[in-house]
Amino acid sequence: MSRFKRIIKFVGLILLVVGINLAPMILIGNQDKTPIALQWVFGILYLILAFLIIRKVWKTYLKKEDYKITGRPFDWKDFGIAGLFFLAARLVAILGTLLLQKITGNPMSANDAALQASASDLKNMFPLYFVAFHVMIGFFAPVLEEVTFRGFFSRYFFKKDNKWAKCLVSSLIFALLHAVMPIEIIMYFALGIVFFIAFNREENIRDSILVHMMNNGLLVIISVFNYILLLLGVI
Repeated sequence: MSRFKRIIKFVGLILLVVGINLAPMILIGNQDKTPIALQWVFGILYLILAFLIIRKVWKTYLKKEDYKITGRPFDWKDFGIAGLFFLAARLVAILGTLLLQKITGNPMSANDAALQASASDLKNMFPLYFVAFHVMIGFFAPVLEEVTFRGFFSRYFFKKDNKWAKCLVSSLIFALLHAVMPIEIIMYFALGIVFFIAFNREENIRDSILVHMMNNGLLVIISVFNYILLLLGVI
């Protein structure tokens, strides 16, 4: 495959990442203008289409990988190591947030703020959009982003032993697509490095996907917990 075709395919994957990640937020932002029946249609279509797209991308990626790596089952040791990488990711997030607060006064990154719904947002959110939004955060985004930035990117543009270049460049692209303000690049760059090291441990994309899911899953758990409290009338 020529370098030009690899670039085109990688740009296409980035557009898929952006589209699938933004779609639920666009739906939520326009729900007041959308009839209930169409909200059900749009929510179901999003979940089905996003799942099918990610399934296709996943199968395509697996064809390029050694089954001895990707087909190896996870054991407790792998989950334990993933837990350590998750703690590293949280440490990066905490330090990054403190740095952001000190420099800009913002309590969190613009990306995290967009992903965290307030009590009033949750109360007014269409239930299926709530599901789609959190499935995107906890499942769709981790899988597609890891396959794109740690998986395909490494395979398309670097030799197998060129680990540092893969780590630094892929983490920078990952950061640029998540950061809104320049200072946020530092935090997301460091987070990208954590995900890459998790992937590079055995070159199994499932490792970084699991760490990414654990990292995003914390946000999902907090949001769902708040939603349940809201339904119970506690908040």
